[in-house]
Amino acid sequence: MRGARLLPVVWSFVLAATSGRLSGGAWAPYGPSGGSIQSLAVDPSGAGAVYAGTYGGGLFRSADGGANWTSVAPAIRAQTIRSLAVDPAGAVYAGTHSDGVWKGTANGGTWKRVLFGGKEWQDRQATINAIAIDPTQPRIVYAGTETGANDGVHRSADGGATWTRSTAGLPPNFRIQALAVDPKTPATVYLSLITEGIYKSVDSGKTWAAAAAPEISKLYVLSLAFDSSPQPALWAGTSNDGVYRSPDGGATWTHFDEKPMKSRKVYALAVDPARPDVVWAGIPNGLLRTSNGGRSWIETMPDADYTGARSLALDPRDGTAYAGMSREGVLRSGDGGRTWSGPGAAMWARDVTGLASSDRSAWIATGASGIFRTDDGGATWAPKNEGLENRSIRAFARDAGSGLLMAGTEGGVYVSSDGGERWKGPNDGMSKSTGIVCVAADPKNPRLIYARDDFWIYTSRDGGSSWKKTEQDLDVTGTINGLFAMTVLPAPPGAAFASVYERLWRSADGGATFVRSDAGLPATARVQALVADPAGATLWAGTEDEGVWRSADGGAHWSESRSGMGEANVQALMVDAADSKTLYAAVWNKGVYRSRDGGRSWSRVGDAPPHPDVIALAPDPSSPGRLLVGTGGGSVWRFDTAAAAAEPAPPKPTARAKRRP
Repeated sequence: MRGARLLPVVWSFVLAATSGRLSGGAWAPYGPSGGSIQSLAVDPSGAGAVYAGTYGGGLFRSADGGANWTSVAPAIRAQTIRSLAVDPAGAVYAGTHSDGVWKGTANGGTWKRVLFGGKEWQDRQATINAIAIDPTQPRIVYAGTETGANDGVHRSADGGATWTRSTAGLPPNFRIQALAVDPKTPATVYLSLITEGIYKSVDSGKTWAAAAAPEISKLYVLSLAFDSSPQPALWAGTSNDGVYRSPDGGATWTHFDEKPMKSRKVYALAVDPARPDVVWAGIPNGLLRTSNGGRSWIETMPDADYTGARSLALDPRDGTAYAGMSREGVLRSGDGGRTWSGPGAAMWARDVTGLASSDRSAWIATGASGIFRTDDGGATWAPKNEGLENRSIRAFARDAGSGLLMAGTEGGVYVSSDGGERWKGPNDGMSKSTGIVCVAADPKNPRLIYARDDFWIYTSRDGGSSWKKTEQDLDVTGTINGLFAMTVLPAPPGAAFASVYERLWRSADGGATFVRSDAGLPATARVQALVADPAGATLWAGTEDEGVWRSADGGAHWSESRSGMGEANVQALMVDAADSKTLYAAVWNKGVYRSRDGGRSWSRVGDAPPHPDVIALAPDPSSPGRLLVGTGGGSVWRFDTAAAAAEPAPPKPTARAKRRP
């Protein structure tokens, strides 16, 4: 049964009354609002505030039911927030992916790290997948870890001031996924382990024992929740077997396999605080709801497209449902899922992986939501994903001459010749399981496209319809992660460059063969950005922790070009279209650097960016002299170079990296 619809407002993104300049006039939000929501919590104190933990974008708070959002806890602005809990007084606990547990005062004003801080954190790192608060004694808090040398359940009896760790009774190499405290008997606590089922403690987390019957003992349980019945029942959402319910502390379980629940992955569960038979289940492509204790389920988001509910929260005052979507921010329903609104304004948490602009439009590529375009300076955004079968974009480029858009996805290369209205995927020579990390077109012949996956370079000579893999061994070593670069020179025709870990390769024959082209570069330099001047005579390479390097002979030799920048982590480079001697560099955690002398010297312009992971640059189509800066978890920001004062150059490094001969 399809009993609800997803309102069209979900798919339009409006920047309203939020574009005021920040940081002394240099930075202003450009959009689009939204992001991947990993955790949700509603303030039970009566304030009605909602907190949303994002993927790579930190923590946001809404005081008006999700209509508008504000970033809080600036110290963890770039963190993935795995878990959230709010106590009855409004204090907030946030469990991060790699920075312990943080606690915020009521209204999210003041924050401090309360678990794994300082040297303790360095020695005892852990991902905090779950946080639970004792409903009768809210100063008792539990935190469950997934990884690190300090795995276990951590319990605080004083609101996070001190913690004790417990692993007694847990199996070796465990990884905690979820926690739940019995609301009737709060000394009884449950946790789920990845591939090890559910464990139970009857002494406030001091010792643990397996709680699940054989049919669930080896399942991957993703979520746990208690209902509000007189004898609270425990609900469990699994990775591939739907939902289970136990009325007796895990001794027996009922499996709900009625369609559409059968064989479902259930990311999150939430039970109505006043009606124990009303349960919500977040699944990969939407959200299910039962009003009869699990006997039947309805889809409340039948029109959800490539998005699922990763997290859920219900307002204890009236049962208003909040769904944290895997791609589109937070949605809200006050009528049991019949209609939805959202994602709200000013949630700058998009995971941007690429950025491009023309004289009137701008495009962003995202790690989970595909492509978005704005034609009005960022005021509104629209998704442009028709034909884009894989929306996890890892590389993005636009050929300025032809306007051809290229999206390197986890499922091959897609191209669009009409501004992103329609996309065409790989047909021949490239599998749709090929993960592309960089892509570029020949500016003299845009039908010649180069692409690189984790191991090979591909070429297409027909605009992306068919592909040929270069069978040359490019000495691939290292870990498959991070940024990679590719560029094609305007002259001589067919001169293409590709970075492969700590190697830079050049092809002079249209991709048929490649030769090493990194003489002079530091031996450990990983090239993350490559640009050339309009004539193709000079190239610049932005590296990971080695700053910028320059070649004046077509890539044959490289020399240091980082005066004023030092050994910076350069993630993007851009040549000013009006002046080829002016370059911009996006530097991780520092912001934008500028050179006015062809890269020989640099100075930082403006202060630190609103999000440290600056990974993409493009001209602002609506305003000369401004840049668009894409961030990995903070959406896109407009940077006004005129409003940003140049800062003094940092001291030059005293030691130099060993260079290649």
